[in-house]
Amino acid sequence: AGLRALAAGEPAPGVVPVRAAHPRRGVVFTFSGQGSQWAGMCRDLLAEEPAFEAAVDALEPEFRSVVGFSLRQVLESGDALTGIDRIQPVLVGVQLALAALWRAYGVVPDAVIGHSMGEVAAAVVAGALTVRDGLTVIASRSKLMRRSLSGQGAMALLELGADDTERLLADFDGVTVAVLASPRQTVVAGPPDRVDAVIAEVTARDLLARRIEVDVASHHATVDPILDELRAALAVLAPRVPSIPLYSTVRPGETAPVMDADYWAENLRRPVDFAAAVSAAASAAGTFVELSPHPILTYAVDDTLTDVPHATVGTLVRDGDGTLTFHTALAAATTAPPPVGVHPPEPHPALPPRP
Repeated sequence: AGLRALAAGEPAPGVVPVRAAHPRRGVVFTFSGQGSQWAGMCRDLLAEEPAFEAAVDALEPEFRSVVGFSLRQVLESGDALTGIDRIQPVLVGVQLALAALWRAYGVVPDAVIGHSMGEVAAAVVAGALTVRDGLTVIASRSKLMRRSLSGQGAMALLELGADDTERLLADFDGVTVAVLASPRQTVVAGPPDRVDAVIAEVTARDLLARRIEVDVASHHATVDPILDELRAALAVLAPRVPSIPLYSTVRPGETAPVMDADYWAENLRRPVDFAAAVSAAASAAGTFVELSPHPILTYAVDDTLTDVPHATVGTLVRDGDGTLTFHTALAAATTAPPPVGVHPPEPHPALPPRP
């Protein structure tokens, strides 16, 4: 079945497609925002991948102390997550454990990008924040949003570029651009009824438009009332200079931002410029690995880099076999042949450069 799928150019479990061109060397870890979670995510990795289990156990004391519940128990239960104050911290914990899993198999990032709340895990992996500070950011952020903003806003993904979206929104007061995902995808945020009206308008044009599974309008004026309280809660942070480039989606062009309380207020309020960060990172590395329970950034990366040889790789897939999916992703991320004249150390035999 795998060989037939490969011959037909179709996806299948455990099959890595042949690449038309090999990307630039170097790996970028991308960390997505909310929306990749699913019931049962990572339970098989916890049982079958010692490096993942060790990472979760290493996180557990800080996670319990800062967030207030057990990351391991959530993953072991396989129960569906509800409430932004549980979903977001668990996703950050999962992202950090997945980063440790990739590292255990020899895949280390040359740069990182974080999308919205994904910048928390990106900051920790880049060395800009300690684990405790990262968990403090996500716990404070999500608790404030749950307490003060839940149900007040909505967000939607549109198959429109930024300029077309801005022209469209001129007729929809209160709805603004929240994410510049790629040249042909934008996320908008605003009051639920007005976001639904935007969705209806875009759908009528026979273009993709769908709600994102959140009940808070992040990166929108809706969050303004909690920003001072968020800054006060995060005054304890001790940000550091990142040890690897962190391509900011908050301040395009910066690769070593000072991730203090003011930065995290901007992260929640300002639009996410993911496309600019991807374009900048592509000048230094060619393989983009998304660390999440389900890939939600790979299309945006591919759409942004249409003319640049690159590879996009997820880590897990919703409702899939986690161990099989991860090892397939690992093969996809590491199949580039070595440079001419460079050979792996013995006892590895020379093999054809194909997965």
